Amino acid sequence: MGYAHRWTRPTRIDDATWSRFKADVETAIRLLQVTASDQWRETGHEPIALRGPDGRGRAVVAADSIAFNGDAKHHVAAEPFVFPQDARNGAPGAAGAAVGEANFSCDTELHPYDAAVCAILLIAQRHLGDTLRITSDGSPTEFHWPVAREIAGTVLRIEAPLAQEGQRIRWGDAPT
Repeated sequence: MGYAHRWTRPTRIDDATWSRFKADVETAIRLLQVTASDQWRETGHEPIALRGPDGRGRAVVAADSIAFNGDAKHHVAAEPFVFPQDARNGAPGAAGAAVGEANFSCDTELHPYDAAVCAILLIAQRHLGDTLRITSDGSPTEFHWPVAREIAGTVLRIEAPLAQEGQRIRWGDAPT
């Protein structure tokens, strides 16, 4: 079963923007780990286990890259989500990196870590504005997008609707 998200973004993200984005991602990952609590389950949400890109170990939030997957041990891992600061550094899944923009994709097969992928993409959209374009096999009202909006909104302390323009997903009035 395929269920993918695709995004186009600048090849390199400047240091100041990357630093702010990475800090928000770290907060989102901590929040996602809280979602595995009984309290989160009582609200109808399933736990979201984030592992390293190979589905084992810990999610990676490094100086120059973010990478994670679902839990391979429980058979809920698919393609890794990889978001490097500079796509020219051999980032898996990056295409066209030499021309100023890089194209990425991640097929999550709708495993629970899909919510984390969507949330991180929404956080990136707030930091990168219209230089990040997201498309998805899903619509903003289905699957993990509503949970992702809630997580990203909590991290960034904003509330904005998700919209779809063609296949493109936009989060409210993302800065341009």
